[in-house]
Amino acid sequence: MSMFTLLKKAALGLALAGAVSAAAAQTSRDAVAANFAEADANADGALTIDEFTRFIDLNAEDRLGNASRIQRTGRYATAFERLDSDKNGLVTREDIAARADQ
Repeated sequence: MSMFTLLKKAALGLALAGAVSAAAAQTSRDAVAANFAEADANADGALTIDEFTRFIDLNAEDRLGNASRIQRTGRYATAFERLDSDKNGLVTREDIAARADQ
């Protein structure tokens, strides 16, 4: 096999890996959004600490982010406080997105 053919195959492999990675990231974002909606019992677009606990548990079931560690250590309140950027006792999608971008 020529070096050119090997390079083409390697480039194709990297391109496919990138596409798979992007698809997986979108799937994770979709799962987080679905879990947020399910946990938001009153559908007001914000999670109380009780709703947030449910949100973390759902994410842990789906193995998303740090949810399993939060669940395992019972540090729901600490995670909630870190996400509640305006300290109003609620965590919104925007709070979660802002933390994810850091």
